[in-house]
Amino acid sequence: MISKENTQILKGLAISMVIVEHLGQVLHIAALNPLGPIGVCLFLFVSGYGLSCSYKKNGRNKYFSKRILKVYIPYLVSIAIFSIWSYFIGKTLTVKAIFSYAILKELPQGSFWYLQLLFYWYMVFYFLTFLFDNEKVLATALCVATFVITVYSGFNRLYVWQFASFPAGIIISKNKQMTFKIPKNIRGALLLTVSVIMVILKKTQYVEAHELGVADTILQIGITWCLSLLMFCVTEHLKRKKALEKLILAIGSVSYELYLAHVLPLDWLKQQVTTKNLLFYGIIVLLFTTILYVADFFIQRIEKNMMRN
Repeated sequence: MISKENTQILKGLAISMVIVEHLGQVLHIAALNPLGPIGVCLFLFVSGYGLSCSYKKNGRNKYFSKRILKVYIPYLVSIAIFSIWSYFIGKTLTVKAIFSYAILKELPQGSFWYLQLLFYWYMVFYFLTFLFDNEKVLATALCVATFVITVYSGFNRLYVWQFASFPAGIIISKNKQMTFKIPKNIRGALLLTVSVIMVILKKTQYVEAHELGVADTILQIGITWCLSLLMFCVTEHLKRKKALEKLILAIGSVSYELYLAHVLPLDWLKQQVTTKNLLFYGIIVLLFTTILYVADFFIQRIEKNMMRN
């Protein structure tokens, strides 16, 4: 069973990797590119796991109200912040653009594709619960629905890479007592070794000549999953480093706010990368995160009142 503390650590590791990868894009450091897919994989896995546990406990009671309060309202707050930010940098948004962002028809920044995919799964999971009572059948149906979503997206490579992340969280939540006979240290070494082998294969002439082809895609998914599973081993090691564990837990507690906040001014930073702009970007991200954190505090108060009613 994945504890609440482990979940927070995984979220902290996930957002740290996503931010580092995005900054790597800005600074043109290609070696950091694999970190983003791993971070998103962890986010989606934890989301699927948490959703399944919540459904098992509460059923469909206030299903959408919880998702709206925890995920959608903070996103709307981030759109409001983005609108103000755009005004100050001389790019005033139209009402039409703001509305398109609000309903996720268009994205204020490309990295918000993650939310589109997450909302797809929220909707699909909810309606599948009306059709299937058996947990295993429900998980299988979700995997099929995931394939349909991937096809509907036009085989968006980002969707394809993450097609199993959310369903895996659902499946693991149904099998919490799964055990591994391989010791953790050996398991971690095996995952790292397999990842290195797949990275080497991905760099071969044939695979690079067929970028985004079948072989490249399978290897990308394999690398992402092996390194994501490796993060579960990392969480165990972090628990022995109390200071570092506390830091990652703190980051994990504001992971969603950080995700929203760091993305909003990212395109502005990409236009002109200087030391001054990097420092200003850091300050802006901290400010946006604080605003979103305060908003989340009031959202949680509202949620608690709803639970009492």
